[in-house]
Amino acid sequence: MRGRRVAAGIDVGRDAVRVAFVSRCGNALGIEALEVEPFTAPYDVTSADWSEVTRALETISQRVRGRLPVRGMAAAMALSYREVVMSTLDPVVARHGALEQAVYAEAERSTGMPRDSLAIDWCVNDILYPGRLVIASTDQARIDLRVDAVAAAGFMLTGIDGEPHAALRAIRQVAVAETEPDEPYVAIWIGEGSVDAWRVEGMTVATHLSAPSASHANLAELMRDLAGRGLAECAFVGGNFAMAGDMPPAMFAEIADPLGCLVLPFECAPYCRNPHIDAAARHSPVLAVAFGLALRGVYE
Repeated sequence: MRGRRVAAGIDVGRDAVRVAFVSRCGNALGIEALEVEPFTAPYDVTSADWSEVTRALETISQRVRGRLPVRGMAAAMALSYREVVMSTLDPVVARHGALEQAVYAEAERSTGMPRDSLAIDWCVNDILYPGRLVIASTDQARIDLRVDAVAAAGFMLTGIDGEPHAALRAIRQVAVAETEPDEPYVAIWIGEGSVDAWRVEGMTVATHLSAPSASHANLAELMRDLAGRGLAECAFVGGNFAMAGDMPPAMFAEIADPLGCLVLPFECAPYCRNPHIDAAARHSPVLAVAFGLALRGVYE
């Protein structure tokens, strides 16, 4: 690993802990490992007891320790759309050195919470919004639980993100290799109880829609609205499809029919250069969040 930056993306779901280990040397990216450790029973991520998460992470650490320097490794974690508020700022607002002040002011505005109760993370020029400052804001108590849980397994929590935003980051990274620079495409993340969809034009996220919301009750309504925003070359879809209550063929048809384009399930395979990575993990659409979180880590 000499000369390479390595980071972990930790995605905690109801059914399992998923971790992507990503390395970067210059502009060269590679996934070193994709690990999944199931829970013995459905896990409540809003619980105050994160010992099961620590246990799962310790098991994953033991599996990869011979190949990767897990102890003290930087890690990023995601929060659901119910737990985190994402916002963006133009970095020019901090041109006179008032970056932190501007970030905290935006976090207070977007959450309605006082800064002394907030945990805030931000980065500049992310692949999500090039040229923008991306801010994640949440309750400090939620982060304290996560910090302690991952530290007990040897990781160091260095970043937080929204689940949909992490998935979009992963989809955009894969789309770079799969689409032409001037071809608009659609990115879709099917989470637990929600769907997020984006229209991406070049380096710009032109549209972000979600369901359920005041504008869209379900996936079908969201797709009809998105189709009206213009033609797309293709659509990349990530998520745990079992949580959405449908099988992939039916769901892909529900997406493809209104959009009128090729629908591709997200997969990490283009960046899996390690032959030891499990084939199912390489092609699993649900690993988008873990991959997107690890990308955040290696680029910070």
